[in-house]
Amino acid sequence: MIIFSCLKKEFDLYVKKGIISNKVYDAYKEKIGKKSKLNQIKAWAHSLPEMIPILSDLPDNAGIAIEFNIPLTSKRVDFVVSGYDINHKPVLLLFELKQWQNAMDVKNQDAVVKTIFANKEQKSLHPSYQVSCYAELLLNYNHFVEKENVQIVPLVYLHNYSISHHDDLFLNKFKKYYLKAPIYGKNEARELKALIDNAICFGDDAFIIHQIDQSKTKPNKKLLEAIEEMIQNKKEYTLLDEQKVVAESSKKEVKNSFATNKKSVIIVKGGPGTGESVLAIHLLGELLKIGLMGAYVSKNMAPRKVYKNSLVSNNEISIHELFKSSGYFMFDSENKYDFLLVDEAHRLQEKSGIHGNIGEN
Repeated sequence: MIIFSCLKKEFDLYVKKGIISNKVYDAYKEKIGKKSKLNQIKAWAHSLPEMIPILSDLPDNAGIAIEFNIPLTSKRVDFVVSGYDINHKPVLLLFELKQWQNAMDVKNQDAVVKTIFANKEQKSLHPSYQVSCYAELLLNYNHFVEKENVQIVPLVYLHNYSISHHDDLFLNKFKKYYLKAPIYGKNEARELKALIDNAICFGDDAFIIHQIDQSKTKPNKKLLEAIEEMIQNKKEYTLLDEQKVVAESSKKEVKNSFATNKKSVIIVKGGPGTGESVLAIHLLGELLKIGLMGAYVSKNMAPRKVYKNSLVSNNEISIHELFKSSGYFMFDSENKYDFLLVDEAHRLQEKSGIHGNIGEN
């Protein structure tokens, strides 16, 4: 879902008139069905005009999206630009925008920094980590991106920030993140503009943005091969005797349900140690491989953490998004997933939240 989109020439006009934050706010109310928080409105008002000089030489019909939703998550990219490069290949620029003026390392925590904002110290994910995660999910789960070989470029723009020589954002522990998503401060605006001008030479009338938004969410071939290899290389996920029989029966039932467009529930019973969880992980790989989109679900965090960590290699973020809490789905659209593998289903509760008052069922 895109909260707000327009062409570059329209974005210029809205900023010039001082109404860009109003435009985004109205779109937010319409799409989300509720008002945005005041600090979010202020962020739009302060950060979006900072993009004008950076984008000044782009084609007028380049696409712009603000608050661009990432598949499988509730997260949204701050700012997106689409167009074609010099060879007419599709390009998507993802921007993480921050009003920060300082950032400090948080010891013994990966990808976490602290900053002072609105006179309060608060922890936040490293911005390069944030936007590189968004890029990875789009690359691995968007069918249009895979089919059209869209080049996705994650970028960080800290428009109030003066990058120092020994800046904590560039500590060696964060190197793998900022190499994927370069950071530009207010003194590097000219460099950022040059990169953008080189990346997008022709406009697309926001075609790429809207095609990505409307595209089917499913793992790409490369990710599926990685998941299959990881499962095959783990001896603990080898199916034995009845496990294999149940797996094949379940797979057949799922295929039939999908072919006839009729929902069905398969219940697998077994005591502790009989391998229901192993079966679930095996089926996750098998069902994803035949083109269905789904997830492993559990109420408690412990089993999810164990199994997803056992599969992680080079696609950490993409793997993690296949493992969900049972309370995750209350804001999802109907029929978003083709299948769900619910482990320890006897632990499910009708309502979510600390007070058991959130959600429908």
